Amino acid sequence: MIYNQIKELTNELNLSHLPSALSQADIVECLMPYLLTNKYKFICGKYWGAQSYFASYFNITGIRVKNLRELPFIFQQNLESIGDILGFATGVSLGSNQRTICFISDAQLQSGYVYEAMNFIIQHNLNISVLVDFNKLQVCDRVENIVSVNPFLKAYSGIIEFCDGHNQK
Repeated sequence: MIYNQIKELTNELNLSHLPSALSQADIVECLMPYLLTNKYKFICGKYWGAQSYFASYFNITGIRVKNLRELPFIFQQNLESIGDILGFATGVSLGSNQRTICFISDAQLQSGYVYEAMNFIIQHNLNISVLVDFNKLQVCDRVENIVSVNPFLKAYSGIIEFCDGHNQK
């Protein structure tokens, strides 16, 4: 059902990034009930494909939104450069007693900013969950054909939670 809603919203709102929205749909739908409790700071680093947030939010609340800023749980949805968002989430976590959830794509794992933020999270034992849509795809090719993230996976296994948005198991 959510997939059809996402397709309809894509057309209705003249949005792009349909594959990203479909990839993260199940992840966002699972997260949504938790995000609406206001017990978490949610930092959205995977804001392209926003229609997955809109559809999931509507399914729970019955309220239609057309902009990420209208969603009450979005603390910050983007920064200008890919990869900056985990550093931002780290700062939010450092200054908050609430658990912080940062949702990023696997392509963002290739950014040096992410490595620096992960090291800071570990060193300061921050109350943050990093959720990665690990669908192994980027804009122009598969992730491993651009820059392998295997060293990152080995270094931070157990700290990051990986979900394949293209695998509904």
